[in-house]
Amino acid sequence: NRGATPLIFLNLRSVDVIDEAQQQVEPLYTLDAIISGQFDSEFVTWADGAKSFGSELIVDWGWEMNGDFTPWNGTHNGGDIEGPRSFREAYRHIIELMRNRGATNIRWAFHINFPEFPDESWNAFENYYPGDDVIDIIGASIYSAQAPTDDSFPSFESLMDPAYSRLTQMAPRKPVYVFEFGAAAGNPLGSSVTWADDALAGILSGRWPAVRGFAWWNDYWECWCQDGNPAHDTEMRVEVAPALAAVFESRLSGADNI
Repeated sequence: NRGATPLIFLNLRSVDVIDEAQQQVEPLYTLDAIISGQFDSEFVTWADGAKSFGSELIVDWGWEMNGDFTPWNGTHNGGDIEGPRSFREAYRHIIELMRNRGATNIRWAFHINFPEFPDESWNAFENYYPGDDVIDIIGASIYSAQAPTDDSFPSFESLMDPAYSRLTQMAPRKPVYVFEFGAAAGNPLGSSVTWADDALAGILSGRWPAVRGFAWWNDYWECWCQDGNPAHDTEMRVEVAPALAAVFESRLSGADNI
């Protein structure tokens, strides 16, 4: 009703995340299963629903595929050559099936993590790109410290500059989105409020001219360390941090390019 375009993360997962200790691999919605058509009926139903929704949708499948914490990373799908190839084929299968079903109101997103994990040449996000003919929007997740206990606090610009350069070299005619960005409160190495202010200032300044949108990761979660100490939990919610809310209000209300 407000004329907004929904951004939907199309998650095919039977486990929430890959366990960092045990490296549990997604047992059901594997890339091979998608490629072989095992879930085509579900995709058809989803495509029909998307088509009947009426307005444009941005749909993001296989996000952060260049991080080994995601089930669609090459580490869990055949390794350095087969993994990226399988990802490309699986994503193309999904997109082509839904387009053929008539869901042409979907704009498909290619959403990387930056930097790569593992930081190896085979895992470069460019190797996962399924092609300009099927992807409409490219973009990245850019985070500083994601917990109060993290031992580094990189600036937004220090990550966005190289990510943007590589993304626009890979697909120079595509719009760029910062699909996720955020910094945890309470880390002694930096202020999440200052970090957000600097990030928004850079985005809105036109420093990265192909950027057309952004989404702060507005969330709270318990510490990955599982130590039971709430002081180690991750807090990024704007609604519980007045200073952070003030940054967004100030930057967005004063912007003339929203």
